[in-house]
Amino acid sequence: MACSLEKVLLDARSLVERLRDHDNAAEILIEQTTLLNKRVEAMKQYQEEIEALNQVARHRPRSTLVMSIQQENRQIRELQQENKELRTSLEEHQSALEMIMSKYREQVFRLLMSRKRDDPTIVTQLKEQHTNEMQAHIDKINEMATVMRKAIEVDEGRVCEDEERIKQLEVRPLLHPKYMHTHTHTHTHTHTHTEVMNLLSTLFFCLRSWKTEACGSCWGSVERPFWC
Repeated sequence: MACSLEKVLLDARSLVERLRDHDNAAEILIEQTTLLNKRVEAMKQYQEEIEALNQVARHRPRSTLVMSIQQENRQIRELQQENKELRTSLEEHQSALEMIMSKYREQVFRLLMSRKRDDPTIVTQLKEQHTNEMQAHIDKINEMATVMRKAIEVDEGRVCEDEERIKQLEVRPLLHPKYMHTHTHTHTHTHTHTEVMNLLSTLFFCLRSWKTEACGSCWGSVERPFWC
């Protein structure tokens, strides 16, 4: 009786393991089927876009297509130049920010050393408080700079993609599936540039407000650093 019970338990355990394996295999098959369906839908959409582009291209002369491509090339070059200027400006602002923070730390250290003889406990508390505040502001500024840098990189990547697409369109204008959306991409680049400029303005507004609060509320009647 005991042997038959153990055998039943072993059989049940093996069945559970097989069911688990079957479930895993079924999940894998479902994922593969979903991926295949997405690919089929993408191919259908691609074919529809090619047909629509061919219908439009039949009614437009080749010279018009070439002129529009040249105009978009000019706009892409302008966007690339703006991206370079933005990158240079961002690097300059980061260098200036590092210098300002270095001067600030130097002034704080001197002030703490001058007050060290009065009350070491207060000095330690002030040092910890200002260190935490400085680190918080530095993290915010670095986060803003990272967002701007990513926006510039994304914008440049889109510009490179558009250049590649336009080159393909110059060779085979009737087979390019994304020609009708080129103007939309150009507008997206301009919008990204505007967002970067807004973030840059926010960065320096935050820095200016932070310097005013740090100098006015933390030190009281103590003489402010020269750069405040």
